[in-house]
Amino acid sequence: MRKIILILGGCLLVSACSTGPCGSKGCARPSSDAQRLVIWWSPELRSNAEDHTVVPVHD
Repeated sequence: MRKIILILGGCLLVSACSTGPCGSKGCARPSSDAQRLVIWWSPELRSNAEDHTVVPVHD
């Protein structure tokens, strides 16, 4: 019985770390894939309001 309680307690602790669906601006940001590379700029290196640049990748 104690083993089951420990397993259930561990599952509860791990499930608390999971996140739900994201509705914020940060979740809508693009990510790199095989066709494009997304470069994220730090605030010091930005020349305009954009915080990232998307560059196509050629084979």
